[in-house]
Amino acid sequence: MRKKRCIFCGSLNTKKYGTRSKKRNTSFGKRNLYYQRWYCNDCKRAFKPNQDHPINFSMQIRACELYYDSEASYRAVSRQLGITPYRIFKIITALGANCKSTVDMAADFSSLAGYYTVPDAIKLINAFEKFNFKWAKDVVSPSNIDAI
Repeated sequence: MRKKRCIFCGSLNTKKYGTRSKKRNTSFGKRNLYYQRWYCNDCKRAFKPNQDHPINFSMQIRACELYYDSEASYRAVSRQLGITPYRIFKIITALGANCKSTVDMAADFSSLAGYYTVPDAIKLINAFEKFNFKWAKDVVSPSNIDAI
């Protein structure tokens, strides 16, 4: 039997905890819809796994790390964390909304007709030196700024 991940603490130490039913009006008349309940042995809470509860921030960060750093797909991340792929998509897009877009990053290095201004060239040189690009010192150096 595959265990469900607790929606409150994220533990897999769970067990089945009975079923519940809801009466729904459908086009076929009144129907009972049954769903499975689960119980977490770690946090001592009962839950229904398909509820859309908020996910811990640490789990959200873990999802982003798996997606961006290991270049995994939404489905691969969802298998590792036990969260549906659509929820992984929502988490990553919500956290990605706080980041700068490529257009904003290009605007930070404002260029004039394809040429960098002097302050931007200095920023660019400092960035290249920070990452130890050897060719940056040869191509763009403080003595060559006047030529730019």
